[in-house]
Amino acid sequence: MPSFDKWFQAATGNKPFPYQRQFAKAGDLPQIVDVPTGLGKTAMAILGWLWRRRFAREETRKATPRRLVYCLPMRVLVEQTRDNAVLWLHNIEVLAGTAEFEEEKNGGKRLRSYRPDTTDSRGPNKVPVHILMGGEDEEDWDIHPEREQIIIGTQDMLLSRALNRGYAATRSRWPIQFGLLNTDCLWKKFHAGLLKYDPNSLIHGCFLEEIGGRLRATRILSGFIEGSEIAPAESGGVKNNIVQPELKGGEGNVPFHRTEFVAKEIKAYFNLDLALLGGYGLATEKENKQLDEWKKKDEKSRGERPFVFSNPEKLLIALSLLKVRRFLSTGLRLRTACDLEMDGELAVTRPNAFVISDEKALLEECKTLIEKCKSLFANPPITEVEWKPDNKKAKGKKGEGEEESGDKGTADDEDEDENK
Repeated sequence: MPSFDKWFQAATGNKPFPYQRQFAKAGDLPQIVDVPTGLGKTAMAILGWLWRRRFAREETRKATPRRLVYCLPMRVLVEQTRDNAVLWLHNIEVLAGTAEFEEEKNGGKRLRSYRPDTTDSRGPNKVPVHILMGGEDEEDWDIHPEREQIIIGTQDMLLSRALNRGYAATRSRWPIQFGLLNTDCLWKKFHAGLLKYDPNSLIHGCFLEEIGGRLRATRILSGFIEGSEIAPAESGGVKNNIVQPELKGGEGNVPFHRTEFVAKEIKAYFNLDLALLGGYGLATEKENKQLDEWKKKDEKSRGERPFVFSNPEKLLIALSLLKVRRFLSTGLRLRTACDLEMDGELAVTRPNAFVISDEKALLEECKTLIEKCKSLFANPPITEVEWKPDNKKAKGKKGEGEEESGDKGTADDEDEDENK
Protein backbone atom coordinates (compact mmCIF):
# COMPACT_ATOMS: atom_id res chain seq x y z
CA MET A 1 0.00 0.00 0.00
CA PRO A 2 1.44 3.42 -0.92
CA SER A 3 2.08 6.19 1.57
CA PHE A 4 -0.87 8.61 1.61
CA ASP A 5 1.40 11.66 1.66
CA LYS A 6 3.43 10.52 -1.38
CA TRP A 7 0.25 9.41 -3.20
CA PHE A 8 -1.47 12.75 -2.52
CA GLN A 9 1.62 14.70 -3.62
CA ALA A 10 1.85 12.67 -6.83
CA ALA A 11 -1.74 13.65 -7.63
CA THR A 12 -1.70 17.34 -6.69
CA GLY A 13 1.97 18.32 -6.55
CA ASN A 14 1.55 19.39 -2.92
CA LYS A 15 1.92 17.70 0.43
CA PRO A 16 -1.40 17.12 2.24
CA PHE A 17 -2.53 19.23 5.14
CA PRO A 18 -3.23 17.34 8.37
CA TYR A 19 -7.00 17.71 7.93
CA GLN A 20 -6.80 16.16 4.45
CA ARG A 21 -4.87 13.19 5.83
CA GLN A 22 -7.33 12.84 8.71
CA PHE A 23 -10.32 12.88 6.33
CA ALA A 24 -8.85 10.03 4.25
CA LYS A 25 -7.92 7.84 7.22
CA ALA A 26 -10.72 8.53 9.73
CA GLY A 27 -13.10 5.72 10.63
CA ASP A 28 -16.25 7.84 10.17
CA LEU A 29 -16.59 10.78 7.81
CA PRO A 30 -17.18 14.17 9.49
CA GLN A 31 -20.53 15.86 8.92
CA ILE A 32 -18.94 19.32 8.51
CA VAL A 33 -15.49 20.44 7.34
CA ASP A 34 -14.82 24.08 8.24
CA VAL A 35 -11.73 25.18 6.28
CA PRO A 36 -11.01 28.58 4.67
CA THR A 37 -11.25 28.95 0.90
CA GLY A 38 -8.21 27.89 -1.11
CA LEU A 39 -6.82 25.32 1.33
CA GLY A 40 -7.76 22.17 -0.57
CA LYS A 41 -11.29 21.05 0.34
CA THR A 42 -11.87 19.77 -3.22
CA ALA A 43 -8.70 17.67 -3.10
CA MET A 44 -9.71 16.44 0.34
CA ALA A 45 -13.08 15.22 -0.93
CA ILE A 46 -12.00 13.68 -4.23
CA LEU A 47 -8.69 12.11 -3.23
CA GLY A 48 -9.91 11.32 0.28
CA TRP A 49 -12.85 9.41 -1.19
CA LEU A 50 -10.60 7.51 -3.60
CA TRP A 51 -8.13 6.61 -0.83
CA ARG A 52 -10.94 5.30 1.34
CA ARG A 53 -12.25 3.22 -1.59
CA ARG A 54 -8.85 1.76 -2.52
CA PHE A 55 -6.42 1.72 0.40
CA ALA A 56 -8.32 2.04 3.71
CA ARG A 57 -9.23 -0.80 6.06
CA GLU A 58 -11.72 -3.32 4.74
CA GLU A 59 -14.66 -2.04 6.79
CA THR A 60 -13.95 1.53 5.64
CA ARG A 61 -13.72 0.47 1.99
CA LYS A 62 -17.08 -1.28 2.22
CA ALA A 63 -18.71 1.70 3.94
CA THR A 64 -17.39 4.25 1.41
CA PRO A 65 -19.90 4.91 -1.42
CA ARG A 66 -19.10 3.65 -4.91
CA ARG A 67 -20.02 7.00 -6.47
CA LEU A 68 -18.75 10.38 -5.35
CA VAL A 69 -21.39 13.03 -6.09
CA TYR A 70 -20.09 16.60 -5.97
CA CYS A 71 -22.95 19.12 -5.87
CA LEU A 72 -22.14 22.76 -6.66
CA PRO A 73 -24.23 25.93 -7.07
CA MET A 74 -22.64 27.34 -10.26
CA ARG A 75 -21.54 26.06 -13.67
CA VAL A 76 -18.11 27.67 -13.43
CA LEU A 77 -17.42 25.75 -10.21
CA VAL A 78 -18.52 22.50 -11.87
CA GLU A 79 -16.05 23.01 -14.73
CA GLN A 80 -13.26 24.04 -12.36
CA THR A 81 -13.80 21.00 -10.12
CA ARG A 82 -14.00 18.67 -13.14
CA ASP A 83 -10.68 20.02 -14.48
CA ASN A 84 -8.94 19.45 -11.14
CA ALA A 85 -10.40 15.96 -10.68
CA VAL A 86 -9.35 14.88 -14.19
CA LEU A 87 -5.81 16.21 -13.68
CA TRP A 88 -5.36 14.53 -10.30
CA LEU A 89 -6.66 11.15 -11.47
CA HIS A 90 -4.50 11.42 -14.61
CA ASN A 91 -1.40 12.08 -12.50
CA ILE A 92 -1.88 8.89 -10.46
CA GLU A 93 -2.93 6.88 -13.55
CA VAL A 94 -6.48 5.97 -12.53
CA LEU A 95 -8.40 8.17 -14.98
CA ALA A 96 -10.90 6.44 -17.27
CA GLY A 97 -11.19 8.18 -20.61
CA THR A 98 -9.09 10.39 -22.83
CA ALA A 99 -7.72 13.71 -21.57
CA GLU A 100 -5.58 16.30 -23.35
CA PHE A 101 -3.59 18.93 -21.45
CA GLU A 102 -1.59 22.01 -22.38
CA GLU A 103 1.41 23.38 -20.55
CA GLU A 104 1.09 26.65 -18.67
CA LYS A 105 3.81 29.26 -18.19
CA ASN A 106 4.24 28.36 -14.52
CA GLY A 107 5.00 24.75 -15.47
CA GLY A 108 1.58 23.38 -14.56
CA LYS A 109 -0.99 21.66 -16.73
CA ARG A 110 -4.40 22.89 -17.84
CA LEU A 111 -7.12 20.58 -19.15
CA ARG A 112 -7.93 21.23 -22.80
CA SER A 113 -10.40 18.40 -23.45
CA TYR A 114 -11.68 15.27 -21.74
CA ARG A 115 -13.95 12.46 -22.87
CA PRO A 116 -14.95 10.04 -20.10
CA ASP A 117 -15.28 6.35 -20.81
CA THR A 118 -17.10 4.05 -18.38
CA THR A 119 -15.97 1.00 -20.38
CA ASP A 120 -12.29 1.92 -20.38
CA SER A 121 -10.34 -1.01 -21.79
CA ARG A 122 -7.38 -0.31 -19.53
CA GLY A 123 -9.08 -2.00 -16.61
CA PRO A 124 -11.99 -1.79 -14.17
CA ASN A 125 -9.93 0.17 -11.65
CA LYS A 126 -10.07 3.34 -13.72
CA VAL A 127 -12.42 6.10 -12.56
CA PRO A 128 -14.36 8.33 -15.01
CA VAL A 129 -15.33 11.92 -14.19
CA HIS A 130 -18.80 13.01 -15.38
CA ILE A 131 -20.43 16.43 -15.28
CA LEU A 132 -24.16 17.18 -15.11
CA MET A 133 -25.20 20.75 -15.87
CA GLY A 134 -27.54 22.54 -18.21
CA GLY A 135 -26.43 22.94 -21.81
CA GLU A 136 -24.14 19.90 -21.74
CA ASP A 137 -24.90 16.60 -23.46
CA GLU A 138 -25.61 14.05 -20.76
CA GLU A 139 -23.04 11.28 -20.80
CA ASP A 140 -23.88 7.63 -20.24
CA TRP A 141 -22.80 7.72 -16.61
CA ASP A 142 -25.75 5.50 -15.64
CA ILE A 143 -24.87 2.59 -17.95
CA HIS A 144 -22.41 0.83 -15.61
CA PRO A 145 -23.69 1.00 -12.01
CA GLU A 146 -20.98 -1.39 -10.83
CA ARG A 147 -18.13 1.03 -11.66
CA GLU A 148 -16.64 3.68 -9.41
CA GLN A 149 -17.48 7.18 -10.65
CA ILE A 150 -17.08 10.84 -9.83
CA ILE A 151 -20.18 12.85 -10.76
CA ILE A 152 -19.93 16.63 -10.59
CA GLY A 153 -22.98 18.78 -11.29
CA THR A 154 -25.15 21.73 -10.47
CA GLN A 155 -27.80 21.55 -7.76
CA ASP A 156 -30.79 21.46 -10.08
CA MET A 157 -29.40 18.64 -12.23
CA LEU A 158 -28.26 16.44 -9.35
CA LEU A 159 -31.07 16.96 -6.86
CA SER A 160 -33.79 16.53 -9.48
CA ARG A 161 -32.31 13.13 -10.39
CA ALA A 162 -31.93 12.11 -6.77
CA LEU A 163 -35.66 12.88 -6.36
CA ASN A 164 -36.74 10.87 -9.45
CA ARG A 165 -37.48 13.99 -11.51
CA GLY A 166 -34.37 14.22 -13.70
CA TYR A 167 -34.23 17.69 -15.22
CA ALA A 168 -33.50 17.56 -18.98
CA ALA A 169 -33.42 13.74 -18.86
CA THR A 170 -35.82 11.41 -20.65
CA ARG A 171 -38.50 9.94 -18.41
CA SER A 172 -37.25 6.41 -19.13
CA ARG A 173 -33.97 7.26 -17.36
CA TRP A 174 -35.56 8.84 -14.29
CA PRO A 175 -35.85 5.62 -12.22
CA ILE A 176 -32.38 4.42 -13.26
CA GLN A 177 -30.67 7.62 -12.18
CA PHE A 178 -32.85 7.85 -9.06
CA GLY A 179 -31.66 4.39 -8.05
CA LEU A 180 -27.99 5.12 -8.72
CA LEU A 181 -28.01 8.41 -6.80
CA ASN A 182 -29.77 6.83 -3.82
CA THR A 183 -27.67 3.66 -3.65
CA ASP A 184 -23.97 3.74 -2.78
CA CYS A 185 -24.29 7.54 -2.46
CA LEU A 186 -24.83 9.80 0.53
CA TRP A 187 -28.21 11.35 -0.42
CA LYS A 188 -30.36 11.27 2.70
CA LYS A 189 -30.60 14.80 4.09
CA PHE A 190 -33.54 16.08 2.03
CA HIS A 191 -36.13 13.52 3.12
CA ALA A 192 -34.87 13.57 6.70
CA GLY A 193 -35.38 17.35 6.65
CA LEU A 194 -38.98 16.92 5.48
CA LEU A 195 -39.56 14.39 8.24
CA LYS A 196 -38.12 16.83 10.77
CA TYR A 197 -40.56 19.64 9.97
CA ASP A 198 -43.56 18.00 8.31
CA PRO A 199 -43.90 14.17 8.12
CA ASN A 200 -47.14 14.58 6.16
CA SER A 201 -45.17 16.06 3.25
CA LEU A 202 -43.57 12.63 2.75
CA ILE A 203 -46.95 10.92 2.78
CA HIS A 204 -48.74 13.29 0.40
CA GLY A 205 -45.72 14.57 -1.51
CA CYS A 206 -44.45 18.13 -1.84
CA PHE A 207 -42.95 20.52 -4.36
CA LEU A 208 -40.56 23.20 -3.11
CA GLU A 209 -41.20 25.86 -5.72
CA GLU A 210 -38.97 28.52 -4.20
CA ILE A 211 -35.85 26.31 -4.45
CA GLY A 212 -35.42 26.35 -8.19
CA GLY A 213 -38.62 24.37 -8.72
CA ARG A 214 -36.64 21.11 -8.67
CA LEU A 215 -37.01 19.70 -5.17
CA ARG A 216 -39.91 17.29 -5.06
CA ALA A 217 -40.94 14.34 -2.97
CA THR A 218 -43.31 11.85 -4.57
CA ARG A 219 -46.31 10.88 -2.44
CA ILE A 220 -46.09 7.44 -0.85
CA LEU A 221 -49.87 7.27 -0.29
CA SER A 222 -52.24 7.52 -3.24
CA GLY A 223 -55.75 6.34 -4.04
CA PHE A 224 -58.73 6.55 -6.34
CA ILE A 225 -62.44 5.66 -6.34
CA GLU A 226 -64.07 3.62 -9.08
CA GLY A 227 -67.78 2.97 -9.75
CA SER A 228 -69.38 0.19 -11.80
CA GLU A 229 -72.73 0.09 -13.64
CA ILE A 230 -73.03 3.86 -13.53
CA ALA A 231 -76.39 5.51 -14.37
CA PRO A 232 -77.51 9.15 -14.45
CA ALA A 233 -79.80 10.52 -11.72
CA GLU A 234 -81.73 13.52 -13.00
CA SER A 235 -83.14 16.18 -10.68
CA GLY A 236 -84.00 19.87 -10.70
CA GLY A 237 -85.77 22.70 -9.00
CA VAL A 238 -86.05 26.46 -8.76
CA LYS A 239 -83.67 28.94 -7.18
CA ASN A 240 -86.01 31.37 -5.44
CA ASN A 241 -85.47 35.09 -5.08
CA ILE A 242 -87.89 35.88 -2.27
CA VAL A 243 -87.20 39.62 -2.31
CA GLN A 244 -87.62 40.33 -6.04
CA PRO A 245 -88.93 37.24 -7.83
CA GLU A 246 -89.94 39.30 -10.89
CA LEU A 247 -86.35 40.16 -11.89
CA LYS A 248 -85.23 38.92 -15.28
CA GLY A 249 -81.88 37.77 -16.65
CA GLY A 250 -81.33 34.99 -14.12
CA GLU A 251 -81.79 37.19 -11.05
CA GLY A 252 -85.37 36.25 -10.12
CA ASN A 253 -86.88 32.78 -9.69
CA VAL A 254 -84.67 30.58 -11.89
CA PRO A 255 -85.48 26.95 -12.75
CA PHE A 256 -82.49 24.66 -13.03
CA HIS A 257 -81.66 21.11 -14.09
CA ARG A 258 -79.07 18.89 -12.42
CA THR A 259 -77.56 15.58 -13.57
CA GLU A 260 -75.83 13.39 -11.02
CA PHE A 261 -74.75 9.77 -11.21
CA VAL A 262 -75.29 6.64 -9.17
CA ALA A 263 -73.48 3.31 -9.30
CA LYS A 264 -74.32 -0.21 -8.30
CA GLU A 265 -70.91 -0.59 -6.64
CA ILE A 266 -68.30 1.97 -5.60
CA LYS A 267 -64.81 0.83 -4.62
CA ALA A 268 -61.93 2.80 -3.12
CA TYR A 269 -58.36 1.70 -3.87
CA PHE A 270 -55.29 2.81 -1.93
CA ASN A 271 -51.59 2.29 -2.56
CA LEU A 272 -48.85 2.74 0.03
CA ASP A 273 -45.48 2.59 -1.76
CA LEU A 274 -43.19 0.80 0.70
CA ALA A 275 -40.34 0.58 -1.81
CA LEU A 276 -40.34 4.37 -2.28
CA LEU A 277 -40.47 4.86 1.48
CA GLY A 278 -37.49 2.56 1.93
CA GLY A 279 -35.49 4.65 -0.53
CA TYR A 280 -35.81 7.78 1.60
CA GLY A 281 -33.06 6.61 3.95
CA LEU A 282 -34.85 7.57 7.16
CA ALA A 283 -33.35 4.84 9.33
CA THR A 284 -30.83 5.79 12.01
CA GLU A 285 -27.31 4.37 11.97
CA LYS A 286 -28.24 1.84 14.67
CA GLU A 287 -31.33 0.74 12.75
CA ASN A 288 -29.30 0.39 9.56
CA LYS A 289 -26.92 -2.00 11.31
CA GLN A 290 -29.87 -4.07 12.54
CA LEU A 291 -31.30 -4.18 9.01
CA ASP A 292 -27.90 -5.26 7.63
CA GLU A 293 -27.78 -8.10 10.16
CA TRP A 294 -31.24 -9.21 9.07
CA LYS A 295 -30.19 -9.16 5.40
CA LYS A 296 -27.24 -11.44 6.13
CA LYS A 297 -29.51 -13.90 7.95
CA ASP A 298 -32.09 -13.74 5.18
CA GLU A 299 -29.47 -14.51 2.51
CA LYS A 300 -28.61 -17.69 4.37
CA SER A 301 -32.17 -18.78 5.13
CA ARG A 302 -33.57 -17.66 1.72
CA GLY A 303 -36.87 -17.10 3.48
CA GLU A 304 -39.58 -14.58 2.65
CA ARG A 305 -38.75 -11.07 3.81
CA PRO A 306 -40.68 -10.11 6.95
CA PHE A 307 -41.96 -6.61 7.59
CA VAL A 308 -38.78 -4.91 8.83
CA PHE A 309 -38.81 -1.12 8.98
CA SER A 310 -37.13 1.61 11.00
CA ASN A 311 -39.14 3.62 13.55
CA PRO A 312 -39.63 6.69 11.27
CA GLU A 313 -40.75 4.38 8.46
CA LYS A 314 -43.16 2.64 10.85
CA LEU A 315 -44.55 6.03 11.87
CA LEU A 316 -45.24 7.06 8.27
CA ILE A 317 -46.87 3.70 7.56
CA ALA A 318 -49.07 3.86 10.67
CA LEU A 319 -50.00 7.49 9.96
CA SER A 320 -50.90 6.63 6.35
CA LEU A 321 -53.10 3.72 7.40
CA LEU A 322 -54.78 5.93 10.02
CA LYS A 323 -55.57 8.47 7.30
CA VAL A 324 -57.15 5.73 5.18
CA ARG A 325 -59.23 4.53 8.13
CA ARG A 326 -60.35 8.06 8.99
CA PHE A 327 -61.28 8.80 5.39
CA LEU A 328 -63.46 5.70 5.16
CA SER A 329 -65.17 6.38 8.48
CA THR A 330 -65.77 10.15 8.27
CA GLY A 331 -64.98 11.53 4.82
CA LEU A 332 -67.29 9.83 2.33
CA ARG A 333 -69.47 12.72 1.18
CA LEU A 334 -67.27 13.12 -1.92
CA ARG A 335 -68.81 16.42 -3.18
CA THR A 336 -72.28 14.90 -3.54
CA ALA A 337 -75.54 15.09 -1.62
CA CYS A 338 -74.96 11.54 -0.37
CA ASP A 339 -73.10 10.38 2.73
CA LEU A 340 -71.65 7.01 1.79
CA GLU A 341 -70.85 4.31 4.31
CA MET A 342 -68.26 1.55 4.00
CA ASP A 343 -69.71 -1.89 3.36
CA GLY A 344 -67.45 -4.71 4.55
CA GLU A 345 -63.81 -4.52 5.62
CA LEU A 346 -60.56 -3.37 4.06
CA ALA A 347 -58.94 -6.07 1.94
CA VAL A 348 -55.13 -6.10 1.55
CA THR A 349 -53.72 -7.56 -1.68
CA ARG A 350 -50.02 -6.99 -0.94
CA PRO A 351 -48.04 -7.74 1.19
CA ASN A 352 -49.53 -11.16 1.80
CA ALA A 353 -51.06 -11.79 5.23
CA PHE A 354 -50.88 -8.11 6.18
CA VAL A 355 -53.75 -7.00 8.43
CA ILE A 356 -54.68 -3.35 8.97
CA SER A 357 -55.48 -2.53 12.59
CA ASP A 358 -58.59 -0.62 13.57
CA GLU A 359 -58.62 3.16 13.87
CA LYS A 360 -58.16 3.25 17.64
CA ALA A 361 -55.18 0.90 17.58
CA LEU A 362 -53.53 2.87 14.75
CA LEU A 363 -53.96 6.12 16.67
CA GLU A 364 -52.23 4.62 19.72
CA GLU A 365 -49.46 3.23 17.50
CA CYS A 366 -48.89 6.68 16.01
CA LYS A 367 -48.61 8.22 19.48
CA THR A 368 -46.07 5.59 20.53
CA LEU A 369 -43.97 5.99 17.40
CA ILE A 370 -44.05 9.79 17.61
CA GLU A 371 -42.48 9.49 21.05
CA LYS A 372 -39.81 7.09 19.74
CA CYS A 373 -38.99 9.42 16.83
CA LYS A 374 -39.00 12.54 18.99
CA SER A 375 -35.28 13.19 18.43
CA LEU A 376 -35.84 13.32 14.64
CA PHE A 377 -38.35 16.19 14.83
CA ALA A 378 -37.75 19.92 15.16
CA ASN A 379 -37.40 21.32 18.65
CA PRO A 380 -39.78 22.96 19.46
CA PRO A 381 -42.06 20.60 17.49
CA ILE A 382 -44.25 23.46 16.20
CA THR A 383 -42.32 25.63 13.74
CA GLU A 384 -43.61 29.20 13.48
CA VAL A 385 -42.99 30.99 10.18
CA GLU A 386 -43.34 34.77 9.99
CA TRP A 387 -44.07 36.33 6.61
CA LYS A 388 -43.25 39.99 6.11
CA PRO A 389 -44.75 41.77 3.07
CA ASP A 390 -42.47 43.60 0.70
CA ASN A 391 -42.50 47.32 1.55
CA LYS A 392 -41.36 48.40 -1.89
CA LYS A 393 -43.86 50.61 -3.73
CA ALA A 394 -45.36 49.24 -6.93
CA LYS A 395 -43.90 50.97 -9.97
CA GLY A 396 -46.37 52.49 -12.45
CA LYS A 397 -47.65 55.70 -13.97
CA LYS A 398 -50.34 57.74 -12.26
CA GLY A 399 -53.45 58.31 -14.30
CA GLU A 400 -55.06 61.69 -14.57
CA GLY A 401 -57.36 62.46 -11.69
CA GLU A 402 -55.91 59.66 -9.56
CA GLU A 403 -54.87 60.48 -6.05
CA GLU A 404 -51.25 59.91 -5.17
CA SER A 405 -50.79 56.63 -3.34
CA GLY A 406 -48.14 55.81 -0.80
CA ASP A 407 -47.48 56.45 2.83
CA LYS A 408 -48.99 59.95 2.85
CA GLY A 409 -52.08 60.16 5.05
CA THR A 410 -54.96 62.61 5.24
CA ALA A 411 -54.96 65.72 7.39
CA ASP A 412 -57.10 63.90 9.94
CA ASP A 413 -54.54 61.09 10.06
CA GLU A 414 -51.75 63.58 10.67
CA ASP A 415 -53.75 65.21 13.49
CA GLU A 416 -54.23 61.82 15.10
CA ASP A 417 -50.48 61.13 14.89
CA GLU A 418 -49.72 64.44 16.60
CA ASN A 419 -52.16 63.70 19.43
CA LYS A 420 -50.67 60.25 20.19
